[in-house]
Amino acid sequence: MVKNHIKRLTVPNTWKGIAKKENVYIMKPRPGPHARELSMPLALLLKQIGVAKTMRECRYVLHNTEVFVDGRRVKDTHFPVGVFDVLTLAGTKESFRMLLDRKGKLDLVKIEKNSDRKVCRINGKKIIAAGKVQLNLSDGRNILVDKSEYKVGDSLVLELPSQKVAQHLALAQKAHIILMGGKHRGDHGEVAKVEDATIVYKNNEGKEIQTLREYAYVMDKTIA
Repeated sequence: MVKNHIKRLTVPNTWKGIAKKENVYIMKPRPGPHARELSMPLALLLKQIGVAKTMRECRYVLHNTEVFVDGRRVKDTHFPVGVFDVLTLAGTKESFRMLLDRKGKLDLVKIEKNSDRKVCRINGKKIIAAGKVQLNLSDGRNILVDKSEYKVGDSLVLELPSQKVAQHLALAQKAHIILMGGKHRGDHGEVAKVEDATIVYKNNEGKEIQTLREYAYVMDKTIA
């Protein structure tokens, strides 16, 4: 039987604001495009931003008020809101973006602009019929493009909810990145060198650090 909860002591360390010894159990996110350590259940987030206090209130809000994730209405309390997803409350017209703070913790931050933009990393790429290129993105979506210049590891700025590509962010020298894994998770920096499986980046203190290429997530500073 699939359980809708997990023990608080086992929640990922990336979940911010969770008291592990408060109660025995806590709800878990549904399986989805985001890894558990990089996503949190929608109902928990609604509680954190003060929209609801109880699960009953969360269900009421989701069924009677329009709540959107990346421009799509969501009613599931267990829906996984992952890193860089945009949460919008139609009633108050407030928008929030899920980010990683400097300590590698998930942080739902209120945003005033660019709520119709999202940065997604290209995790896979393949040629399909009619010469089209299919890109597999970090949030589980697949999009078709005409250009083949996009590379695995690059990022795309998408318009929401149309999924139109607004900007291409290449993983190259001087690109702004945030690390999604490893002991430096949450760290920001500028790429100094890109190699086959690793990159070297310069952090905010000017120190050069080598890490795995797969941990790097190219970002647009104006959006993140």
